[in-house]
Amino acid sequence: MNQSPFSIGLIFQLLLTHLLLVVAFLYFDPFNELGREADTINMMAFGIFLPLVVSGATVILCFILGLPLKLHPHLRQWWFSRPVLQLLLLAIGILLLIFSNSQALQVSKEMTEHGEVVKRWYTNEHLSLPGWFLTGFVLIHLTTTSMREHFLSKILGSSDWTKH
Repeated sequence: MNQSPFSIGLIFQLLLTHLLLVVAFLYFDPFNELGREADTINMMAFGIFLPLVVSGATVILCFILGLPLKLHPHLRQWWFSRPVLQLLLLAIGILLLIFSNSQALQVSKEMTEHGEVVKRWYTNEHLSLPGWFLTGFVLIHLTTTSMREHFLSKILGSSDWTKH
């Protein structure tokens, strides 16, 4: 099974990862950028363009960092043969994003607005940034085919359930 790392499935996976990261950016705000200003121009910049740019840059960076998993035969076999590790890393990344946004782990910063000192609560970047990149990396390099075969072989005793 000699597969090219560039295929329609990979392009679909990159686009889906980009979409999921945009949604995660808008929900979790891992870089603490969405709460900057409330006027219309800044909302356009921080609320629409920034999530697209940051998630796009994350997809490109994580894809480049994971190219050895796609190109090196031994690393590819090692990564594909461990679907549970992939799901575990994905769960850790999502949990880090959730925990970084929880009220108990948020970070407070005092700011001056209109001459008054205001205390603002922000996402804990020490949790959100590793969670962001781990989630992006695993979503890009997630191997659903090997997972499906692995779980079918565990459940049915054979990777090809149609032969029964």
